[in-house]
Amino acid sequence: MSAALKMGRVAGYAVAGLDVKIQPILRTIGFSIFDRFFYKTGLTVEAAKERIGDHIERLDIHTPATIHALGEQTDIVASLIYDYESGIVYGAQISTNAPAAAEVITTLSHAVSSGLTVTELAFLDTYFESEINLPYSVANRLGEMGVIAEAKRAAGKAIDRNTVDGDDNLNGFQ
Repeated sequence: MSAALKMGRVAGYAVAGLDVKIQPILRTIGFSIFDRFFYKTGLTVEAAKERIGDHIERLDIHTPATIHALGEQTDIVASLIYDYESGIVYGAQISTNAPAAAEVITTLSHAVSSGLTVTELAFLDTYFESEINLPYSVANRLGEMGVIAEAKRAAGKAIDRNTVDGDDNLNGFQ
């Protein structure tokens, strides 16, 4: 429906004589099952490999969060799909009980549609997610994981594709 509404607005501008440029439609979606929210934007690993090539990487993070409004502990599981040769971000997924993660998928959708690299994502100016009690943005953390993975790849070291928050892998280049 989002794509249809966007195309309708573009058609309206065209009828009015205005030429507008839009970003690609990624089919960013979100839904909930019971008390769990699921979000997706951009390409999956399989679709990215079909379109871009075999140099697609998926990095996963599992981080705890506290939802202040609900007064409970929960978690956020997020994945980033990117091209490890160019660093360009092509997709992301999130699973969580934290409704505030909708802001994270919006940031990741913008990163995909703008062609950002993992380095640009790592240092993108993002909103501090105080509702879910994280001292960083999950989107920034995923970008940072990509930066660290590429530094390790360049040094011939093994890459950590799955990180639980608190691991030393997220704290620098140990």
